[in-house]
Amino acid sequence: MLLYLDASARVKRYLSEPGPPETNRAVADAKVTATTIISRVEVSAALAKAVRVGAADREEARSLRDAFQSDWADVFNLTVSGP
Repeated sequence: MLLYLDASARVKRYLSEPGPPETNRAVADAKVTATTIISRVEVSAALAKAVRVGAADREEARSLRDAFQSDWADVFNLTVSGP
C-alpha cells in the first residue's frame, strides 16, 4: 500500500497531537509513504510553531526536526504540477 500523508498528517508522527496512534499504525502498514516537497517546509514550520505556543521546548523541537529530516530519505516525494 502507498500511503500519502500531507504535512498535517506527517507532523502527527513527531508532535503529540490528536491522531498519532492511527497515523503511526497506517505508516507501519504501508509499504511506502509519500508526500509532496512542500511538506518538508510545512512540518518544519509546525515544529517551530509548537515552540512559539509552548507545545514543545526548543531542544525537543530540534530533536523532532532531526528525526523528521532523518526519515525524509525514506519518503517518496510526489511531484505536483499545474494545469
